[in-house]
Amino acid sequence: MLLAIIFCEIYYVSKHKNSRKYRNSAKCREGALLGFECLCEPPGRLFEPYIIKMLPLLLVSFLDQVVAVREGAECAARAMMSQLNAQGVKLVLPSLLKGLEDKAWRTKQSSVQLLGAMAYFAPQQQLSQCLPKIVPKLTEVLTHPKVL
Repeated sequence: MLLAIIFCEIYYVSKHKNSRKYRNSAKCREGALLGFECLCEPPGRLFEPYIIKMLPLLLVSFLDQVVAVREGAECAARAMMSQLNAQGVKLVLPSLLKGLEDKAWRTKQSSVQLLGAMAYFAPQQQLSQCLPKIVPKLTEVLTHPKVL
């Protein structure tokens, strides 16, 4: 029951992220991120198909002006990356590489942080196959003064 409530909250936030109520309520945004973190905890692999849909919302949450929301995004990102299997890495990687090309420096920074978390948690064989895609984009982003 609790998982259903959390999922409904996340669904509501993702559908109404442009509404005035959502934009003005940092607690609503933070609560959705905490719920997302809980859903990613074991047995989080059941929630893995939804991670791809939630990743853009997670990356936007790193841009939030409220520190608590950004911290919630970091915790949710760590929980998400800890549950990815080899197939999940393949699904998440394109979104993260797209985040490295974003104009906002915080989005670039959050994508770098998520790639770092992926390197820590992902199966090494899977990640080593992705390095030719990751390294050129990562070196390009690391020249940005605010990303480091």
